[in-house]
Amino acid sequence: MSRDKTPNLLDQLTGAAKAQKQQTPKTAVDQPSAEEERRDLVTGKRKVTYYIADDVLERLEDAWVRERRQAKRDDREPLSKSQMVEQAILQYLAKRP
Repeated sequence: MSRDKTPNLLDQLTGAAKAQKQQTPKTAVDQPSAEEERRDLVTGKRKVTYYIADDVLERLEDAWVRERRQAKRDDREPLSKSQMVEQAILQYLAKRP
């Protein structure tokens, strides 16, 4: 008596995923450029990366938590970390010629 071959579910799943990818190929026109991916079309802002010291990051996180709590008490929208950093940069730049 021979046993039926057990189906390989993983192959079936990955094979289906491969087949699905092959059915809908993306062209260069369909894919946004790296620049477009970093820019929020609504706000006109870009995602950027800068390195900051661990202690500065910790202070930012603490200030953000305090801001969220205070905003809740004041019944207003809290500032995001991005807004906090942007305001700090603008204040710094305003002091420079």
